[in-house]
Parts: sequence; structure tokens; C-alpha cells
Amino acid sequence: MDVGIQALSLNREHNALGSVFTALIDTGEYHHAHPFKWIIKLREKVFQMGFRSHY
Repeated sequence: MDVGIQALSLNREHNALGSVFTALIDTGEYHHAHPFKWIIKLREKVFQMGFRSHY
């Protein structure tokens, strides 16, 4: 996935839309199954963090 949308961005969109549907279901405005319940999030790349020393 080096080209196009990254997993982190897609997972953020997934969380945002999932929250919208959760709120709609909780308020009784949406009467169907949660559309994002069974969608698996993508694995994100783990970036190594290191310390730089300035001499």
C-alpha cells in the first residue's frame, strides 16, 4: 500500500463513520444492523522512533 490512501487514514475514516452509525443507532434514527460491525481494520505500519543526540 505504498500508493494511494494509507491504512492509518482508512482506519480513521472507518472509526469516524462507525461513530456516526453508533450514534444514529443509539438515538433510534437508524433501524438496521451496524454497517461497520464486521469490517476489519487494516494493519498499520509501525514506525520506529529513535533518539538523536546532538554533539
